[in-house]
Amino acid sequence: MFEPKWQRAIITKLASVTVPLGEPDLERVVDRIASGQALLTIPRRGIPTTAKGLQMLIDQGDSLEPFRLDVAELVRAFQRTVGPARVAVQSFRGLPEWGCAIGIEWADYRLPPAGTSVVVVSDLGLAPCPPMAIAASTSGWRKFFGRLARQRHHYTRELACVASLAARIEPQLLRLLRLQLTPGAPVSAEAEFVVQ
Repeated sequence: MFEPKWQRAIITKLASVTVPLGEPDLERVVDRIASGQALLTIPRRGIPTTAKGLQMLIDQGDSLEPFRLDVAELVRAFQRTVGPARVAVQSFRGLPEWGCAIGIEWADYRLPPAGTSVVVVSDLGLAPCPPMAIAASTSGWRKFFGRLARQRHHYTRELACVASLAARIEPQLLRLLRLQLTPGAPVSAEAEFVVQ
């Protein structure tokens, strides 16, 4: 699915969050002192980490059936890279907030701890649905991603990359989707990752 020589780096980037545990940020220290602010803690530079693990939300809708083996391989690749104990996999149909399955048990969706990466593998409701099927709307996805953002979850990069993987969305449509779901966000992310 990913170019093999880049797979580990891409997955690590998608699963990582930036935490302020790096070396002291001297520029911010000087700015605070110069502006007369108290220096109660030493500001530190951010470093990427996968220590918090990640939550993978896998769409089980009919439109993703042709990609089932690809999705299973993607989950295994994340588990190999990040560690199986750090990858919480949940399945859903429509929207995660309509209920998720862990194994065969369905339950209400619960947000992971704040700061955790959330990787969504879905067509985000863009694929055509059978006439009687209930499909998630763009506004439903916008609300879901807004909820993640309010809880300080890392998802914007995953949105562009994984949507492209799961649904093979054309670049122009992906750009439109990104603008609809994350208004004001940069539109360059769809070009950041190479997909086979």
